[in-house]
Amino acid sequence: MERRLLHLSLLADPLSPFSGGMVGGRQVLVREAVRAVQSEGFGIDVLTAAGAGTEERSALGHLARVVRLRTVPAGAPMDEAALAWGREAWDWIRSQRRHYQLMHSHHWMSGAVAAALRSDLGVPWVHSPWSMPDFDAQEPAMADAMRAQLASADWIVMPYPAFADRVAALVPGIRVRVISPGVDMATFFPRDPGPMLKTLGQTQRGVLTVVGEADDGVHALLEEWVRRHESGAIPRDVLLMVAGMDAPAASAADWAARGVRFLGTLPHRSLARYYSAAAATVLPARHASLGMAALESMASGTPVVATEVAGQASVVLAGETGRLVAPLETGALLDAALEIQSQPALARRMSGAAVEHIRAHYARERMAKTLADLYQEVAGVPSLAAPS
Repeated sequence: MERRLLHLSLLADPLSPFSGGMVGGRQVLVREAVRAVQSEGFGIDVLTAAGAGTEERSALGHLARVVRLRTVPAGAPMDEAALAWGREAWDWIRSQRRHYQLMHSHHWMSGAVAAALRSDLGVPWVHSPWSMPDFDAQEPAMADAMRAQLASADWIVMPYPAFADRVAALVPGIRVRVISPGVDMATFFPRDPGPMLKTLGQTQRGVLTVVGEADDGVHALLEEWVRRHESGAIPRDVLLMVAGMDAPAASAADWAARGVRFLGTLPHRSLARYYSAAAATVLPARHASLGMAALESMASGTPVVATEVAGQASVVLAGETGRLVAPLETGALLDAALEIQSQPALARRMSGAAVEHIRAHYARERMAKTLADLYQEVAGVPSLAAPS
């Protein structure tokens, strides 16, 4: 019996080379989920949107492929975009004569497309909003559409208990399953920092901040760093590396004189080397996060200093694998990072605890098994050990 799934990830292309921007963590999570579930014997088609025309690629594994639908004009309302993508997706599915046992949508736009496709496909629907819903911050029509997705899907998958509790409170009676994100520990693991430090011209580990978008938290961190650097409060041999964005305002040379190096957009896998070169990863987000950067950093053996926002607060064990501070306490955030950087024994202790924490709770294989179990439960698809 063929075991084939349809995944919808319209705004987060899992094969895009960099995991930055508004969809960074989601892009990584979708990619790792699809790669991992193949190990359980599922074939998967991932529909996403990028550029004009449709391009198929098979780089996501031997049982999965990514299909790119035409991009809907920027600014199109969600219902219009979902209708257009839904029609194109249905045309592609029919032209390929594809048959699925289950559909899994990722985030709200994909959920709207899944809702449009459901009657045509007639298969169970698993929906992962991933983000922490805030209906009060949305236009009424958008809030109603988001609430309808939660109520209509057969199962809702959320990454952490706090996220699941939130959606359950917003829409009582829905079925919610917590499935923790998984990290590819063949890519993110403790490395000898020496080669990367040599490349960076450093003699000791610096401080790294990984960002997906240039939000208020990042700008506040940069301002605090510059202020302290100019007053001599930061050791001159400590480097702040910023991944995911280019140097704002001043030139790269001016920032380098302040001990800051902007790495720009990077291939996702190359982040692993920068994590390993760092004494700590600093995550200054001021809004809920999937926490993927925190998980990858800890898998790399690098403690995490993060703001205590939803997602990051779920994965960082304060005092054990890193530090958590209030979202607006930028000074405390930097203090905690510099404390770890200046105390090698503390850094080593947190490093070991971080790696063990990921192995025990966030390995990709664990995510694959729990996702496959859910798919089999919802769709009635037999396990590989069962006769077809």
